[in-house]
Parts: sequence; structure tokens; C-alpha cells
Amino acid sequence: KATVSVLYCFAVLDTIMKTAAILSAAIFQAAAQQPGIGSPTSNACPALQQCASDGSSNFNQISLTFGTTTGKFSGTIISNLCPAHPVTNRPQTRCISQTIPDTRYSGTGPYEAPVRGAVGYTVHGVSIYGPMEGGFGPDFGIIPCWNGLGECVGGVDVPACEKSLIHLCGGEDQLKSIFLDNCGGHASPYHYHGDVKCDYDPNLSGHSPLIGYSLDGYGIYGVNEQTSTPPTDLDACNGHIGFVPGDAAKGIPAGTYYHYHVTTKAPYTLGCYAAGQAAAVSVDSCKAVSSSCNSGYTVVKDEFGSSYCYDTDCTCFDPTTGRNTNLAADCLTVEASPPSPVVIPPTPNNQPNPVTPPTPFVPPTTPTTNGLVNTASPSSDDDDTMKYVILAILVSVLACITLMICAYCLCYNKEKKNSEPSYEHEGVY
Repeated sequence: KATVSVLYCFAVLDTIMKTAAILSAAIFQAAAQQPGIGSPTSNACPALQQCASDGSSNFNQISLTFGTTTGKFSGTIISNLCPAHPVTNRPQTRCISQTIPDTRYSGTGPYEAPVRGAVGYTVHGVSIYGPMEGGFGPDFGIIPCWNGLGECVGGVDVPACEKSLIHLCGGEDQLKSIFLDNCGGHASPYHYHGDVKCDYDPNLSGHSPLIGYSLDGYGIYGVNEQTSTPPTDLDACNGHIGFVPGDAAKGIPAGTYYHYHVTTKAPYTLGCYAAGQAAAVSVDSCKAVSSSCNSGYTVVKDEFGSSYCYDTDCTCFDPTTGRNTNLAADCLTVEASPPSPVVIPPTPNNQPNPVTPPTPFVPPTTPTTNGLVNTASPSSDDDDTMKYVILAILVSVLACITLMICAYCLCYNKEKKNSEPSYEHEGVY
């Protein structure tokens, strides 16, 4: 009987482990399918763990057709996410297959763009992210400045965070190589948060070329219009209806279509998805479909030390001002009692920072190429899928431990019951 009880307990434990494995796989699969968190994986890419530092390992199979009626691309992008230009280190690869338009954005917009993760892909199949970072500082495991100072709360765009840290950490030379390189990208897997200026020449006259594809199917173009200047009529999604030059290689006839531009002001890439929206998307319309806007505010500083109100994790920016809120009242309570300031200088005894910045820590000598930064440095928005994987593992482990205890107790009780002498025939109850 004891042996049967033990075998029974092992059977229960085996069932528990299989259930945990199924749960982990389900959570991982759900994470992989979330907008911007990760596209479905593919086995079509060459076997490669890391990208070459010279840009030679980029692999992409882009099979897209341009629709002159809709102004959208449709088809599939397969890519190993390796940049097509030199970087100083070797980012990790990941083979993805992305359908364009993504079914989540195939209707009539506007739609919310992912706050973290890919909002589109370059013409070389490399991820284009929105403006936001997940945060830098001790709480995030990433110290942004060599002298140990500085912290950016999550939900502030990369340039805004960098400008704040330049002012509050004592100079640009204090920043570590975790921000954007000269090509507008960083991290591993490599991705862009702004103009992909190493994929084209931003100084060419005329309309900038197509540089990428958004997940809702519209083209993403460089910084300039036909006038060789940035557009002045972009909507909150960072797009407009306007002329685009013909591109025979990509099947685009010259004409007037809705399209996006990368910009030098926030949101830098995309603020939302216009999808099938016929008119320009206003900031209010963008915020109406956002799950993050108007939910929290903070005060950030520009590189000159001037403060302004910031709607955290809100990608809906005014294209003229580059700000995502113009309501000073939004930040009044934050200014009165800041719950988590963007930068927390850890000076001794809470004394003000000295005018002269601390002696810079000299980082280890690392070779650079054309001034590019270390793209293998960690970033809090590198791969949100891993967060789901870790969550799945933790849930599974906790479930296993809990149910193992239950199984043990069950076995113990069975053994105890079987080992107790029976007094039934002696009249003892």
C-alpha cells in the first residue's frame, strides 16, 4: 500500500509538471503574439546567434505588394533583425516573420501603437520602435551615467531621458553607451527609436525615400518632403496625406498617399496607427484610443534645465511642439509632491549637487567605429518577451512547489493512515 501511495504521488507530480509546462508555453505564445512585443518566429533565417559588427549578416526576405488604391503594403517580412550598417558590437539575432498589415490594425483606425516594441520594420527588416524607454537607473538595473548619478522613470522617450541626464549627471561625457548611436538605434536585438539615417542620406534633395513599413501597412519615409524640408502638416500618428516619389524597385508609382515620416521631434517614429482613417488623426483622437495616456504625469527637464510636464507612456505628441501634454495643471500635483522624479541624483546627505561635476569615471577603452556606441549594452525595452518568459517560469515554479507540498501531504496522510493499527475488531473507535 505504501508503494502504491508513493506511485500515486509521483503520478500527481507528473501531471502537475506537465500542466506547468503547458502553462509556460501558453504564456510565452501569448507574449509572442502581442503587438510590438514580438512577431512570430521563423526558421527561414540562416543559423546565426549574433550579428556581424560590419553589417554584413543582415538577412531579410521582404515580399510586399503596394496597393495604389489603399496606399498600403501587404505581404510578409522575414528578418533576422541584424542591422545593415556597421555597429561596434554584435547584437543578438532573432528570426521573425511579420504579416503586413498586422491583423490587429487592418480595420479603420486610429489604433494605439505599442508603447514598447516594434511599430514597424525598416526596408532591411530591422525593428523600428516607438519613442518610449522602460527606464534607466538602479531600480531598472541599468546605471546610465559613469559617475553613478541619474535615473529616468519608465515611460519617457529616449531623447528626453538623455537630455535630462546630460543636465543632471554633469555633462554628455558622463552618459554611458546605452542610448542611441549615430544611426538612431541601440541594444540587442538591435532596434531604432528615430531616424534610420544610416540606411539613407537625409541630406539628399527632394522627398526622402521609403525607409520602412509600419505594422498597419503604410510606408515610413525619411525626414524630408519634396521641398527638401520636414513636413509641417503631420498628424499625431506622425503621418499625412501627401506626395511620395515613385520607386520602381518597391512597386510604388509616384502619387499622393497617406504615409509616415520619421522626425526630429517626438514621437520620432510613430505615435499611433492611422490604419484606414480618412482624415488626419488629432492628438485627442490618438489619446482616445490609448490605454496609457492621461494615466500619469511627471516633470522632465531639457538639456538647459527647463522643466516641462510629461504624460508618461503616452505616444500621442503634438507634431508642432513635440510635447504630449499642454496642460500645466496635469503636473501641478507632481511638482508639489513628485512621486518619482525623472532624475534622482544620489548625493550624500541629500545635499545639492555641486556646480562642478564629480571627476568622471574613465570607462574601459572600447574601440569604436565612426563614433557608434556600444549596441550590446542593455536596454530596458530590449525584449519584453523575456519578461513574459520569466513570469511564466515563476508562475510554473510556484505552482509546482505549492502542488508538490500538497502531494507530499497527501502521501504522508496516506502512509500515516495505512501505518496506523486498526482497532475496529476490538471495539475501540
